[in-house]
Amino acid sequence: MTIFFLSVLSIALIIAASELFSNAVEWLGDSFSLSNSTTGSLLAATGTALPETIIPIIAFLLGKSVNQIGIGAILGAPLMLATLTCFLMALTIIIMRLLKKRENLYFDIPKKPIIRDVLFFILNYLILFIASFIFNSRLFHVIAAVILIFSYIIYVVLSLRDKSGSQGECEELFFTKINGIKESAFFASLQLIVSLIILVAAGRLFVGQIEELGAGWGVSLFVISVIIAPFATELPEKYNSFRWLLKKKDTLALTNITGAMVFQSVIPVAIGLTATQWILGNATLEIILTPIISSLLILVSLLITKRLSAPLLFAFGAGYLFNLYILISSIT
Repeated sequence: MTIFFLSVLSIALIIAASELFSNAVEWLGDSFSLSNSTTGSLLAATGTALPETIIPIIAFLLGKSVNQIGIGAILGAPLMLATLTCFLMALTIIIMRLLKKRENLYFDIPKKPIIRDVLFFILNYLILFIASFIFNSRLFHVIAAVILIFSYIIYVVLSLRDKSGSQGECEELFFTKINGIKESAFFASLQLIVSLIILVAAGRLFVGQIEELGAGWGVSLFVISVIIAPFATELPEKYNSFRWLLKKKDTLALTNITGAMVFQSVIPVAIGLTATQWILGNATLEIILTPIISSLLILVSLLITKRLSAPLLFAFGAGYLFNLYILISSIT
């Protein structure tokens, strides 16, 4: 009962913090004249990626006994974003279309920022694949980590230069809805910091409860971290994207996901490659290849058809089910 209560409490805190975060991010992006694609890919994606980034860091600091939690969290986050989260976003658009809240089943997005994001993710994950299964040595792990960090610097520069995807006005800051308080960068930053603190703390609380549950069931820490932990740590991205989709801010919604994938393919991976021996089993091959395949399908769709359809992303749900089956089979 205690585990259930704390799990529900942590989820409620994550949702509340996500609302605060997305509101502050929109306001800051608008006040600094950033495009929606830049706001989504950098500000929103980086901030909401902190919960799943802090988990492997904590695991690695605790020692070798929980290294599998860290590695599983690193690989599980992009897998969920590239499959289940894309599926749920597509489902949202399909339902909105059926309810006549949208005119069609296509994302209303500029293709340039999405192409940029998925290209960087594909290249970064190919480097991870090479470092994990082809040149699996300590020296190459360090080289790969340096390359990844350098690639993210380039990504940030390109993102800041992007001016595409302006959609609508931002809402009033929650922290300034009290009469007499004027909106400002200070209160927006304060709201952002508070939301991030709550996000990290609530995400860690949720994962802690899942770890206790898994220990009681005798399930491996790696499987727990790949399957269950991302449900909490990825909740901010999911919530923010669904919130923006409902408001027809598709650029913010999609770049929030693709930008998070880029961030997670660099910072947590670089930490994992340098902080551990990074020895992966054959069961992890599909976990790395599936997000690459999903990203390639998005890239091909944008390059050939010039747009991105909800039915395509809906099909990505099969990729998550496939990996879920592989993981469950590995422990039975």
